[in-house]
Amino acid sequence: MRVRERNGAAASARGLLSAGAGLLLALAMGGCTVGSGSGAASGDIFFLGCYPDGTPFGTPDQLAFFDLQPTFFAGEPVEEPGDVAVAQPTNILTIRVQRNGNRIEVNDVLYFNVRNSFEVARCVRGRTVNGVPDWDQRMTTSTFTEQPTNTPWCDWSGVLPALDAGAIDAGPDAGAGPVRAIIHLGTEEIVNAALSLAFTCHQATVSGTAFDGYLEFDDFGTAGAQADIPSDMRDPIPKDFKVNFGERLRARFVLVLGDQAIVSAIKMILPIPSPRIGGSLGGDFDFDLDRGRSAQPFP
Repeated sequence: MRVRERNGAAASARGLLSAGAGLLLALAMGGCTVGSGSGAASGDIFFLGCYPDGTPFGTPDQLAFFDLQPTFFAGEPVEEPGDVAVAQPTNILTIRVQRNGNRIEVNDVLYFNVRNSFEVARCVRGRTVNGVPDWDQRMTTSTFTEQPTNTPWCDWSGVLPALDAGAIDAGPDAGAGPVRAIIHLGTEEIVNAALSLAFTCHQATVSGTAFDGYLEFDDFGTAGAQADIPSDMRDPIPKDFKVNFGERLRARFVLVLGDQAIVSAIKMILPIPSPRIGGSLGGDFDFDLDRGRSAQPFP
């Protein structure tokens, strides 16, 4: 399907539950458990070299439907010193949407890597000063040319990009409510995404990454709390902003997947190989931030 303007059916999937902490902490937080939440991620993809005999999961000419069916949701925040000159830490947040709570080495996992929570929070808040945006106005960077495009990484136009979202149906609240920030994804952007299929394709050594796509946050901790207030009246985001444990992460997304080996070849000025993974995924996630098990660095 095609992703249409906000007044149409935006690409999304269904999810409305929340997440919490472990058994002891759950007693103080209403009974939630580590990794709980809701979400979806599915679409048409291909993944070559999938099984012991090399049988692919779909091909570039005949994509196969993939449904992550996630049941485990977690976040890994990392606080870095940042720029000492401006006393601004760089708070990184990796979001994991997993098939289940097993180790990531034997799991299907969708990763979203927020490389700067402060900048993402400013984008989500959408504050203006005398009508001028106070968020970073940079453009996205092309994966293939490594040059700036004409697309802002933080887009408040209210028009979702026309990306192939596979077989994703619009969720019940897609396109509802006020206009929100559209955060464009890419290999060089403030937010990256990646897909690891260590369960579905446990013999493969392929890493998929989002060459294109977007996230649309309804909740990014407290950053989205003023969406119904006129933009010039919204509070500025503090420089030490981070999503705290227990705060909500809720978003819709569409990813256009590519082969990480292509990105590496471009950076090393080598011949570009044929892609071993591709296609698109669409869906959503909704959970309260809690540090999960089986953490690993972003692929």
